[in-house]
Amino acid sequence: WSSDVCSSDLIPGMAAAVVGDTDVLWTQAFGQRDIGISDATRTDTPFQFDGLTELVTTAMLLQCVDQGRLRLDAHLSDYAPKSATPGDTIANVLSHTSGAPGSLTFSYNTARQEILKFPVETCMGMTFRQAYTKTLQRLGMMDSVPGPDAALPELSNADVASPADAARYRGILRRLATPYTVDAQNVATSTIYGVKSQIGRAHV
Repeated sequence: WSSDVCSSDLIPGMAAAVVGDTDVLWTQAFGQRDIGISDATRTDTPFQFDGLTELVTTAMLLQCVDQGRLRLDAHLSDYAPKSATPGDTIANVLSHTSGAPGSLTFSYNTARQEILKFPVETCMGMTFRQAYTKTLQRLGMMDSVPGPDAALPELSNADVASPADAARYRGILRRLATPYTVDAQNVATSTIYGVKSQIGRAHV
């Protein structure tokens, strides 16, 4: 099935796994990690997190809610005074809605979720990148990177990785699958994700 998807949907490469309750039951790699150099995908090839970053952010926020440190009905202006939509609540942004209860309108907009980093930072008492990194570590996702720029020394002091972590990040990023777009002629062309560690932007 996976190889059929890879071929029919013009996906240059992919890795798949079946996970049981306590162990990985099956893994298989398909296609190319980088079609420009004919580098095959491996089962441990890392891929961009992309929109799944929102799921991790949501998990962090809901953990804060469970701990009684945040409320979903809290207005974003409580955490980000310069919010363009101060009337929106955390729940509004998480559910991509606007308006008052009973008359909500839905509009999917990942850029809007950038503001959620402020309640995360308030709840956890650290930068969003630090909170994200700790969440990845807690989940045992040690082959993941909190942003493609995570190994750079130019980050703010609080976000600069330790030498050991920076070396690990560089090793992971060297194995990263090249992202592609497919045009109307079914030609795959390499593309570039955003480089900043922001909600909705690419993590690994």
